[in-house]
Amino acid sequence: MSSTTNASAAAPAPSRTTRVLTNLFALSVLFFLLAGLVIVITQAVALAAGDATAARGWASTLDPYAFGGASVAGVLAFLLSYGAAGKHDDHIDDDSDVEVEDGYETYLAHHPHDHDRDHDRDRDRPIEDGRA
Repeated sequence: MSSTTNASAAAPAPSRTTRVLTNLFALSVLFFLLAGLVIVITQAVALAAGDATAARGWASTLDPYAFGGASVAGVLAFLLSYGAAGKHDDHIDDDSDVEVEDGYETYLAHHPHDHDRDHDRDRDRPIEDGRA
């Protein structure tokens, strides 16, 4: 066998829009993680110094940046996943057109007598603590 490479089978390069969104996503994630880290560190330092007011002040000052960065990252993640719909796992045949059956109904379909036997046994058995 010879080892040859099929150039047409190579994955196409991502579009410019995808590259820009990916870079913005990475920057926004890094930004909100760093902002969150700064919030935690400054609160820890302020609390160690015994100044709860300063800890709340730092948090309220930095919260909009951390939460804003997280919001931007979430929107960009959605846009990136929306654009990638159908591009992943094309090689997997997941039988998505087959209706999923309920587990108990499937069990009963394969073991039709189990339900009847258990029901009859429980119905005819006397209660052991003496109550009727």
